[in-house]
Amino acid sequence: MNNNTTLFSEETLRSHLESLTSGIRSTINQFSEKNISDPDFDLTIGQLVSRNVLNVPILQEDDTSMKYEEVVVDVMPSYEYPGPSRKVKKMKYTFFTPFKGSSELFLYRTSEFNFNPPEGKIENGELIYNYLKSPEENIQNVKQAHSNFLFSVKWYLERVVREVGPHNNSVGNVINSAVSFRKTEIERQKKMGDELGFKIRS
Repeated sequence: MNNNTTLFSEETLRSHLESLTSGIRSTINQFSEKNISDPDFDLTIGQLVSRNVLNVPILQEDDTSMKYEEVVVDVMPSYEYPGPSRKVKKMKYTFFTPFKGSSELFLYRTSEFNFNPPEGKIENGELIYNYLKSPEENIQNVKQAHSNFLFSVKWYLERVVREVGPHNNSVGNVINSAVSFRKTEIERQKKMGDELGFKIRS
């Protein structure tokens, strides 16, 4: 009912970054001589850079908003709710914190992590956190829980910065190296074709 999911818990960020680098090389390896000699080749390279340089999310905490609603939830027997399973009314508080940056970076597990990653949701450029409050619970618990959530998210984002920074700095070199290698490969193939002594069809 709280609709939260565990953030920073999918495949490792390192694997994701390695996949991006591999994808750059694979894309460039498909370039033809015509692609490389195209007057707009620099534009193509620029687009490749922009797709692979990641912007670490920056939370805009001052623009956080919230809504609340009464909901009915199913509860299992517990210390708080002894007896059989039943439905109880709770207040659901939802906080929306907008951010700027690459939303997918909320998903991947960093090299340094803990065993209590934050639980929330990413949707439409906002970091969303839900909290269910029982009638007897102090309202300040809601505020504290949201504060703890943001603290945990920012802890992880600091580690994302450490891993994404070197990747971003290397994108240009990876592309230049791959383009250079591809040009050499195309020249080698052309030379071997010329050695056969036949006219080359375009």
